Formats: sequence, structure tokens, C-alpha cells
Amino acid sequence: MTDPVLPVAAPPADALNAGLAALGRHAWNDAFDLLSAADRDGAMSGADLERFAEAAYFTGRAARGIELNERAFKAHLDAGDEIRGAYLAFQIAHDYGMSGKPSIASAWAGR
Repeated sequence: MTDPVLPVAAPPADALNAGLAALGRHAWNDAFDLLSAADRDGAMSGADLERFAEAAYFTGRAARGIELNERAFKAHLDAGDEIRGAYLAFQIAHDYGMSGKPSIASAWAGR
């Protein structure tokens, strides 16, 4: 007798909006999974990457959150939003400082 094959749930067609909705409900793991799928599907805006970073932090993936915020920083600069980029540079500097990487933190603060 063979084991039954259970269907694998596919991410919703609009994983980005579903992920953002999960963030609104504080369903951090669902949000992280959905936003991961959305990130694989295409380019995310700086704001979307920041929200993805939030989900990463709340699911214990701080290093991934920093990497996502670094991508968000670049996306904001590419879009001409230097003010949001500067805010993120300080946030990233803080995160690196808190993780015991003062030289990297200093470089980000200098941006």
C-alpha cells in the first residue's frame, strides 16, 4: 500500500499583498513565508523590503532582516528617496552595532 500524496499548498497568486496582510495580523511566520515567495517572484519596492525585514526580525532571522534593509536602502536611493535611505542607513548601523560589528556599523553610519 502506498502512502497518500497530500497536495502542497501553493502561495497565493498575490503573495506580496497576502504577506503584507499577514504582517497586519502579526502572523509573522506566514508573512515571512509569503514575502519570501513574493521576493522570488519579482522585484520588491524599498517599502516592501522594509516590511519583509520586519517579518524577518520577528521570526528570529535578524541577519536576514539586515540584508533586506540593505536592499531596501539601495531601492530607496535608486528611487530618489534619499531621506528614507538615510533613515535606513542609521537603522542598519544600529543593527550591526547591536550584533557586535562596530566597524560595519560605523561604515553604515557614515553613509
